[in-house]
Amino acid sequence: MLSRRSLIGVVGLTMALCGVMEGQKSVTGTWNGTLPKADLPLVFRFAADGNGTVDSTKQNFHTAAQIKLNGSGVTISVPAVQGTFSGTLEGEKMTGTWSQGSGYSDDLVLKKQ
Repeated sequence: MLSRRSLIGVVGLTMALCGVMEGQKSVTGTWNGTLPKADLPLVFRFAADGNGTVDSTKQNFHTAAQIKLNGSGVTISVPAVQGTFSGTLEGEKMTGTWSQGSGYSDDLVLKKQ
């Protein structure tokens, strides 16, 4: 039989884990956006574990991507092109900056499909 203190601890841990899982769940799926300077549409797809892909149909390019959440902060890494998105998650929209290689950067808004 659980003591009251143990029960409160279990409930608290369960709520914390649900919050983490909900955050990861919120980025799961397909996200679309366009780099304005390059007029380059991008499609990101992420699984619940944070692993995913990015497609640039205009460039006939497909590669691995990884997403990490820290509160509402979002970082997407695309090692194959030395690309990084840093921004914030607001519901079904991510707003931030795409940086690539040595000096290219552009605003990027990703919307969940």
